[in-house]
Amino acid sequence: DKLASNLRDLGSVKLFFESSPAVSRETFRRFTTPLLGDGDIAAIEWLPRVARDQRAEFETAARQEGLAEFQFTELDRDGATVRAGERDEYFPIHYCEPYAVHAKAVGFVLSPTDPLRGPALTRALNTGRPTLSQQHIPTLESVPQAAVVAVQPVYEPEAVSDGEKAGRRLKGLVMGIIPVG
Repeated sequence: DKLASNLRDLGSVKLFFESSPAVSRETFRRFTTPLLGDGDIAAIEWLPRVARDQRAEFETAARQEGLAEFQFTELDRDGATVRAGERDEYFPIHYCEPYAVHAKAVGFVLSPTDPLRGPALTRALNTGRPTLSQQHIPTLESVPQAAVVAVQPVYEPEAVSDGEKAGRRLKGLVMGIIPVG
């Protein structure tokens, strides 16, 4: 089944982030490009978890990486892209492939209040498992057909302290846009 295969591919990206202390934009591109080759997944995105007090530093670092206009964005009530408001934590699209097609999505913050992606985000965060959105036509991504969004939480490797496992800490999210017929 194609959907199951796509979810396995996204799971491999999740494991890649969980097993790597740091993943560069170029490494992400090299790892994900073969997964996009057959056209079953329209985009693969990395959304790190960023705390409120880390936002300014994160935006500055992204601009220094070469994303000159990078800032956290969201849609306002009229559907216009605006600077994201203050919140306790953010999940901005930081890496996205294929970049040339989806560049304008970089910086967009996935939010639980997003009517299309929010329920999948909330389910993924509550269960720790991959989830799918309802079928929709993406507004930020250049996908010419209906799609679903797959969200997979990514955790820091489990720490061992005094012989006991400590709780897992959320590192971010892997998100895939999967066109559907």
